[in-house]
Amino acid sequence: MRTIKLLSLSIAIVALLGSCTRVSVGYVGLKVNQTGDERGVNPAEYVTGWVFYNPIGSDVVEFPTFMQHVEYSEFNINAFGGSQFGIKPFINYVVDAAKADSIYMSFKTTDLEIISTQYIRNAVYQSFTDVTGRYNPDELLKNREKYEKEVFTSLAKSLKTKGFFLQQVTSNLMPPATLVASIDAKNKADQDAQAIQLQVASAIAQANKDIAKAKGDSASNVITASGQAKAIKLLQLQITPEYIEYIKWSSWDGKLPIYGQAPVMFKEAK
Repeated sequence: MRTIKLLSLSIAIVALLGSCTRVSVGYVGLKVNQTGDERGVNPAEYVTGWVFYNPIGSDVVEFPTFMQHVEYSEFNINAFGGSQFGIKPFINYVVDAAKADSIYMSFKTTDLEIISTQYIRNAVYQSFTDVTGRYNPDELLKNREKYEKEVFTSLAKSLKTKGFFLQQVTSNLMPPATLVASIDAKNKADQDAQAIQLQVASAIAQANKDIAKAKGDSASNVITASGQAKAIKLLQLQITPEYIEYIKWSSWDGKLPIYGQAPVMFKEAK
């Protein structure tokens, strides 16, 4: 009898230990019914810390409430007009702890990796498809910030209905090779045109400089010629017969010219 009591006590202790668990920090816990007509989650049974439960008819599951980072492999989507763009997105999201019971009932799992690669991936693809189709290729490349915001708004709305808060989404948008080549060619043409414009502007500036220098030289020559003309005119006004005689006598050395054997004042004309 004593042996039976000890065995019963041991079973009770094992059962007690087996029906106790602890909800980790950073997680939200749910007590789940596994039997009867009410199988599933009782919305009122959110649990934290140490939790006792009946392991035969119930279970305790956990959802992480810290941020989840997910990177998806590349997929293709079409812009307005049919041009195909590559998308290799990543997202950050968190579980809405208040809707953990709804998430469990919808997906029947607490494995967020499974949820991320199935439902959330489909939502990501749909949001990118819907938003990208509103833009033509040129608009996509010129309005990336606006485009990313519209994708975020669309995806955040979709995920919120299932109990997830979107924190970030990045598209890593990749245009088709033909479009990249076309853009590169256009950029090169623009750069060449700018270079030509700079050369023309430089040539015009040099020509204007030469013209200004020529004008300056011409003005200088005019001024110089005018000064010389005025000097000559003044000199002409000063040359009188008396002045000429004065110059002649002031330059004579006092010697008479010699004609024949003796100096004479004047030579007799023949």
